[in-house]
Amino acid sequence: PRGGCSCPAPATFGLPGHGRVLFLKWTGDPGVLSLYCCLPVGRGCLTSHSGEGTMRRAALLFVTTALATVPVSSFADATTGRYATHNGPETTQELADGSKIQTSHYSQISFADDQSHPLDNVSSECVGRFHTSAAGALISADGMCTSFDAAGDTASFWWRADKSGTSDCPGLCGSWGYFNGTGKYKGIVGSGSWVRDTIFHNGSSGTWKGEAKLQ
Repeated sequence: PRGGCSCPAPATFGLPGHGRVLFLKWTGDPGVLSLYCCLPVGRGCLTSHSGEGTMRRAALLFVTTALATVPVSSFADATTGRYATHNGPETTQELADGSKIQTSHYSQISFADDQSHPLDNVSSECVGRFHTSAAGALISADGMCTSFDAAGDTASFWWRADKSGTSDCPGLCGSWGYFNGTGKYKGIVGSGSWVRDTIFHNGSSGTWKGEAKLQ
């Protein structure tokens, strides 16, 4: 019972919504399905079980109402995953002090450990700037990527390197954050961290973690 509404236990299944719970119950009569809506505001139960063809109408109402209760930002939970990059065109500029700035255009594919996460299995087009000393030590690195899902919706994020070659980060570690999105990702915000743990002759790979949500 929620809000004075007593939902039947036998032969029911429920879908938790945000602030309400919906239940369908088969009465045992052909073509008859009862819909119970438990609201935490004390409005009682909504029951539909009369007339021929009620099962179809109740099922449709159940699904429609259920979808309306799920917010578009329901994937805001923090998650982890892996990424891999593939090098593209690069340009290098040598400065007066002997240090170098390398601008790299590269592609990236990212996977979330939770395969149901909307940001799992996305492909990205990226650009990065890497500033190294005359001796080849990394001074700074940053850039941006635009990720595409299979439907063509995009989510863009910035990234930067925060530390490297330390006891807690023997490779390269940094942070990232979303700043723009289109389609299902419109209004996306979120941030996290990443760790590069492997370098290949034509790219790199590592892990990431963080969270994202829609405003």
